[in-house]
Amino acid sequence: MTTYQCALIRANSGCDEVLGAYLCEALDDVSSMAGCRAFAVEADPQLSANWLLSATWESPEAMRAFIGSEQLAQVLSHALQQGWIQEINCNAP
Repeated sequence: MTTYQCALIRANSGCDEVLGAYLCEALDDVSSMAGCRAFAVEADPQLSANWLLSATWESPEAMRAFIGSEQLAQVLSHALQQGWIQEINCNAP
């Protein structure tokens, strides 16, 4: 069963470019993970502080494997520690 995932990450003021560059680089290899059909990090064209992470997975299990991965935990932890992230919304449309 194909599973779709979206998350909105809002940058703190003045951090949108550095956050976006970091997310693109740090998550560059996600599309090669087992079960991943597509993965993208995209800037919101209407609000530069917003970054949208979207993915299509072969199954809910593949999606959960990514969500629980050490890679994602490290990427988000680093960005939070740097003060780049204001908000993470995992229920984004």
